[in-house]
Amino acid sequence: MNKHDYWKGKKRSQETIEKIRKANSGKIVPLERKIKISNSMKGRTPWNKGKKCPNISKSMKGRTSLRKGIPHSEETKNKLSKALKGKTAWNKGKKLHYPVWNKGKKLSKETIEKISSKMRGKVLTKEHKKRISEGLKNIPLELRNKITKKVLGKRGLSSLEKKFMETIVKFRLPYKFVGDGKFFIEKKNPDFINCNGEKIAIEVYCTRHKNIFRGDCMIWMKNRQKIFEKYGWKIEFFNEWQINDNEIIKRLG
Repeated sequence: MNKHDYWKGKKRSQETIEKIRKANSGKIVPLERKIKISNSMKGRTPWNKGKKCPNISKSMKGRTSLRKGIPHSEETKNKLSKALKGKTAWNKGKKLHYPVWNKGKKLSKETIEKISSKMRGKVLTKEHKKRISEGLKNIPLELRNKITKKVLGKRGLSSLEKKFMETIVKFRLPYKFVGDGKFFIEKKNPDFINCNGEKIAIEVYCTRHKNIFRGDCMIWMKNRQKIFEKYGWKIEFFNEWQINDNEIIKRLG
């Protein structure tokens, strides 16, 4: 008879559980032992694979949903803050303290659609914006620039940018696309710039998008103009109605 068969259906007493806990408390499993355990478990099918637990009641199944929307108490918050104190995501701008679980994983189309439908029409509050800015301040500048360049480099041309690009190619206008993080002015990345030595930048935008995500389209335009004028740059704005051959040639010639 196996020792596993002997213990089948039997329950340990509370005294035995406490003795085992005291005996194992403070013990650290060496790396060699961990490797042996992991190697021995390879290829084994778990005993509960495909089995449903009949003893769990409906109230137990919905226990996680019962917790939804209930805020943590101050004691719990203090415990969490103490446990996470000193643990930051950035380590001198090089490595993460903990591995990223979703590294290399791609979201399905259904998931992307769900996220977009939930986020549609939502505007960030001032408090939320402050928290994001404070969190970004802790990240080193070099690393922040690398992240923004990577993010922008991954994105392709938008439908409006493609339209604008077609006009540039058609009439051989001296402008090139830099909206993928190739050019920055004070952390601001324009969509197009002049390639004949003239200091002219172009922003192609959708008014609805800017009103939702930037608070107000006009304020966003004024802020951009101020920053670009500091360095002697002229900036031209083209919205969704102004992207046509006649308007672009009239303004850029």
